[in-house]
Amino acid sequence: MLLFVSLFYIYPIGVEAIPSDQNTVLTKSWTLPLFNQDSGYAITSSFSGNEIYFVDSNENKIGRLAPLTNTITLWDIPTANSFPTSVKFDPSTGSVYFVESNTNKIGRLVPETNAVTEWSLQSNSSDSSVGNSSGITDNTRQFSSLSVDPSTGSVYFVESNTNKIG
Repeated sequence: MLLFVSLFYIYPIGVEAIPSDQNTVLTKSWTLPLFNQDSGYAITSSFSGNEIYFVDSNENKIGRLAPLTNTITLWDIPTANSFPTSVKFDPSTGSVYFVESNTNKIGRLVPETNAVTEWSLQSNSSDSSVGNSSGITDNTRQFSSLSVDPSTGSVYFVESNTNKIG
């Protein structure tokens, strides 16, 4: 299913069909209850089709869309202005991992308990917008990303300023 996520409030907006000489694909959109239309987004699926997780970078939130019930849940990231840029679901644990590119952290959300855990990286390496030694940040974002290996529980991420994988 191809999913487009729009902005503002939650309810299905419309459905379209592809012409009959092509494979049939329906699209459905949900409006997000977020305030900043210029936010960066990343999405991941729970692989069951029952949950879509996303980040709202400017609002500093992790969200979950439940398409079957048309509901959206939002969680605040504890560290202010973290600018989450990537999100992945771990089907083996039900946890959601995300990169906090502005604060040089990796986070984990456990939706069942609403618990958010954050880990700092050892060096200012996740993004060029992380403060330099003088505490000044710039606006040139090199988005970091991450991946989860559900067979081992390992989380891998890009440290874009140091040209490394963690």
